[in-house]
Amino acid sequence: MLKKNSLSTNIVKAANIVNENQYKVVIKELTENLGTLENKVISVLGLSFKGETDDLRGSVSLKLVEDLKRNGAVVKAHDYLSYEKAKKIIKNIFISKDVYAVVKDADALVIATDWKEYTKLDWERMKELMKGNLIIDGRNLLDSKLLKELGFVYEGIGRK
Repeated sequence: MLKKNSLSTNIVKAANIVNENQYKVVIKELTENLGTLENKVISVLGLSFKGETDDLRGSVSLKLVEDLKRNGAVVKAHDYLSYEKAKKIIKNIFISKDVYAVVKDADALVIATDWKEYTKLDWERMKELMKGNLIIDGRNLLDSKLLKELGFVYEGIGRK
């Protein structure tokens, strides 16, 4: 019994480490597609640790935003519920409850939280608003076939 519990605990710890460092995969994908992130406008959709909540505790999205800023990116962010809380925590970025304002002139867009509402966005409008066409889907939430048909470069983390 003790071995079984120890194994389960180790698996959970390993999974947590992978999840907490997943934002580094997003940074890698962005730099592989855009080159330098210096002065690139990156829109991050989702700040809470999971959809349907305003809870920012343990949010990997916050680590992503800070790393983007360290790499010189201009960060714009959206969240349906936590945008006001996020404004108090994250400085020097544009945060809005209007997703279309957040993607305007973006070089790339990152889906960082699994808000089901992101699947229902007007992607033709998003394409018109964005300067670039790169989408990094950190939650494998979106319809990659549709987005590619619309002319986006789609990178799903953990899927090709």
